[in-house]
Amino acid sequence: MIEDHRAMEHIEEIMAVDGLDYVLFGPSDFSVSIGHPGESNHPKVMEALTKTIRAADRHGVWVCKGVGYPWVENARKMVEMGCHMIEIGHDATILRAIWSTAGEEIRKLK
Repeated sequence: MIEDHRAMEHIEEIMAVDGLDYVLFGPSDFSVSIGHPGESNHPKVMEALTKTIRAADRHGVWVCKGVGYPWVENARKMVEMGCHMIEIGHDATILRAIWSTAGEEIRKLK
């Protein structure tokens, strides 16, 4: 898992580990490690993701990145950046997004 800014100093070594098939890039934890908690799309986070993807490509390693709602739109962006695997969230985030969207639509019914 790539979740700390210190991983960027060793990204080539990490990707060169024998038998490594993929890494999961964790933008939330990474944002905390750079002093921007909760800013998963901060330019420094996206720069680190790009650096991770490039290093992974050089070593034949896949990068997995989680996406939130809207899943397809966000997944498309990650695939275009070079991510090979997409994690669409866990039960709590998926249900929150569905219920939030449904709640907004229901409130509009008046």
